[in-house]
This record gives sequence, structure tokens and C-alpha cells, in this order.
Amino acid sequence: MAKNYCMKKLLILISLFFISDFSFSQNVGIGTSFPHSSAALEVKDNSKGILIPRMTSVQRAAISNPAEGLMVYQTDETKGFWFFNGSNWFFQGLFNGSNPGDMMYWNGSNWVTIAAGQQNQGLFFCNGAPTWGGCKPVVSTAAVTSITASSAVSGGSISDEGSSPITAKGVVWGFEPSPAVDLPTKTVNGNGSSSFTSNVTSLNYGTTYYIRAYATNNAGTSYGNELSFQTLTLASVTTNAATSITSTGATSGGTISSNGGNPVTERGIVWGTTTNLTVETSNKVVSGSGNGSFVSNITGLTPFTNYYAKAYATTVAGTAYGNTISLGTFPIGASYGGGIIAYVLQPWDIGYSSSVTHGLIAAPSNQSNGAPWGCTGTYYGTSNFIGTGNANTQTIVTRCSTAGIGARICNDLVLNGYNDWYLPSYNELIMLLINKNAIGNMVTDGLVDVYMCSTEDNAVNVPTINFACDYPSICQGQAGKGALIRVRAVRSF
Repeated sequence: MAKNYCMKKLLILISLFFISDFSFSQNVGIGTSFPHSSAALEVKDNSKGILIPRMTSVQRAAISNPAEGLMVYQTDETKGFWFFNGSNWFFQGLFNGSNPGDMMYWNGSNWVTIAAGQQNQGLFFCNGAPTWGGCKPVVSTAAVTSITASSAVSGGSISDEGSSPITAKGVVWGFEPSPAVDLPTKTVNGNGSSSFTSNVTSLNYGTTYYIRAYATNNAGTSYGNELSFQTLTLASVTTNAATSITSTGATSGGTISSNGGNPVTERGIVWGTTTNLTVETSNKVVSGSGNGSFVSNITGLTPFTNYYAKAYATTVAGTAYGNTISLGTFPIGASYGGGIIAYVLQPWDIGYSSSVTHGLIAAPSNQSNGAPWGCTGTYYGTSNFIGTGNANTQTIVTRCSTAGIGARICNDLVLNGYNDWYLPSYNELIMLLINKNAIGNMVTDGLVDVYMCSTEDNAVNVPTINFACDYPSICQGQAGKGALIRVRAVRSF
């Protein structure tokens, strides 16, 4: 009801204005009979004011097609009078500060408050805005180029060094946006205001990074525009096991399962006497280009030396490497370490090492053509695995005092400067059977061709191997612990 009453009064006021404008004069007075000649409307009152439309910021923004000069009073957020200048709304009035010394400046479209500074702190005009304490540098980030799987090149340029000389500059990068100089992943490219180039290294392949230039002076650190880039993906390659090992060479190779999205321009094997193998610093065998499997023949090796090798594949992203393999030039049948190399340990064997070649050396000839295992009726629980023959032998000679038994003969043997011989386990003896022709002097005269091992079946019987046949599955036998059996000692290297 009150609203309708007010509207009626307003309509009456407007009607009077137009009537007086049309009929009498161009001046209307409320509370006065003599309005000022320069005013279309003059209101005089000693106890009341004029109340213009009040509304929220949302309601103000919703006014359709506001006229230039339109004014309202906003009741929320930045409270006060707002007027429309024909294109934008502007606040008319002064803000209240929070502390003594607070100031305001015009940023081109709005008034912005500046908090009070500190005692004796200088006020600088920095990039169109008053700033306490000095101006930071203005820096921009250079485009990221020369991207590989692990590196890239960027940098920056400084258009204004600020209010004091630049003490540090560079680029900083990380896995998340807005990387800052407190990260360890940054370059330091000296000082001064000259442009700079930064080499970004130690990156992960196939990874997105965020990077921006920075520059520091006494006022603080400022950053350039942020860029993002993704490192390239390396090829995926595995190394083939070494075969055809001789005292001076071997065969290996690799398989490239993925080129990472870029053609493989070179592939092959790198090799050397350390595990730190690269195409830049190591010996290599180039085996063409492209995906798939390849074979590399390694030559020029030194006999009885531990080598390492791994496959590689090079693309524009960089060089990828396969797993490292041990490549010892210890060929089966070669004379070495007081005997004949009989077997080289494999990854599944006890005592295998990926960094040093180990294996079995067989004595050049038999230590006995007929000796008992010994101590019938007692079971020691000796093992049959490769790598357990020496422990078996020590168990037997410690617990069985019988003289002349196979384990004691081997344990007491001093041959070609070595005294660490032992009776092989069952599986170690199998390796001697498989390589008997390379080892030589293994008796296969068709008479008593069975050889003893340090493994036992039970308290009475032990397994034997008949060297007159060629296949382990049909060469197995069994004898009593008192039977006379041939003995061939071995040692480890």
C-alpha cells in the first residue's frame, strides 16, 4: 500500500514537471517557489533528503539497456552510488581503509586499495601501479625447443630489471603448474638484464612439464608466462642372452618392441668391462635400424675376462637401453683355474651374479676310478642343487670319518696350485655329463662308467650318473654307499 502511495506521488511529481515544463517554465521547485534557473528540478528541505532507487549488485547488473548517467544506490558488496557512463557501471565514492595509511589508485577501470606500507618504506610506480618496497623485474619465457626424452631448451628475456639490479635469473620447471624457485629443478643463468638460454636436463621421458622464466632483484622474484611441454618417449628394447661364447667373442642382440613413436635410426649392442655402458663411451656393435629383433656379433674380447653388454635403440628422442647382461669369456672346455671350465652359472643357479661370471672347473682327470661314498646307514640330507657341492662335501667329511671316501679325496686334493676342490652335487655332475666332450678324459669305456656325486638318496643309496650315455634322463642310476664309483673333483670360480 505504501509502495503504491509513493509511486502515485512520484507520478504526480513527474506530471507536474512536464506540465510546468510545457505550460509554465523549464524549472520545477519542491519546497521552493523559486527554483534555480540552471536546475530542471530543485528540492529544498531542512529535514529530509532524496532517496534514489536502492538495489543489490545483481539487480543493478540486470537493468536492461541502462541510460548514460543512470544512477542507483547499491546495498551489498561495494555499497554506495553507482552510475552508468554509457558503457560501464562505475562506483562513485571513497572506500574505507583497514589501517592508517591505506591508499587507493585507479587501475583504468576500478579503484584499487593499497595497504599501508612500513616505516621508511619507499613507494614505487611499477607497471602502472603504486608498489611498496620497489619494482620486481619484468621477464618473459622463451619458447621450449629441442625437446628430447630427457632434455629441452628454453630461457627468457627481461624487458625491465625493476628498481634494482637483477641478481639471479633462469627457468624453473615441475610436474604441476606455477613452479617456483624453491624447487630444485631450475637453472641459474647468472645475473643482469640480458636475455638468456637455459638447458633443461634430467627429465623423465613421456612426461608433461610446466616451465617459466624467473628473475630476482632486491624487491623479490617475478616470473614470466608459463609454458608446458611433453618430453618424447624412448624406444623399448630388451637384451638377448649371450650365446656362442668363446675366449674372444660372443653373440647377443636385442628386441625392440616399441619405437616410442619415432623411427629407430640405429640399434645394436654396447659392451665393456663396467656396467656404465653408453653409446658415447663404450664399445658398440651397430646392427642396423628399425624395429624388431636383431643379432650382434661381439669380437675382440680378452680371454677369461668379465664383460657386460646391453642392447640399445636410438631415435630422435634419444637412446634407450635394454637390460645389462654379464658376458664372461669363459668358454666351456677352456683350461682355466687349475682345470677345465665345465659350466657357467645361470641366473637360476645358487651363487649366480649378474656382475661377475661364476661357474665350475673340473679337474683334468679322475681322482679315483673306484671309491666308496662312505658311512652306510647314516643320512646327512645333502642337496642336489648347483652351487651346493662344496657345502655337501664339508658336511660329509665332517661327519663321516672313513678314509678314502669320494668326498674326502676331493676335499684333500691339491692340484695345479688349488686346494679348494670338492665332490660335485648331483646337478653339478649332470653339467659335467652334458659338457663331457669339451671337458675331456671322462671315462666312457663301457665298463664302470658311473661317477659319484655328493648328493644322497637315503641312508643307504646315492644317485649316480653313467657317462657312457648322452642324455641325463636315461643316464641316472643308483648305487649303495659302499659301492666303488669313479670320482672327478670340481672347484668354483
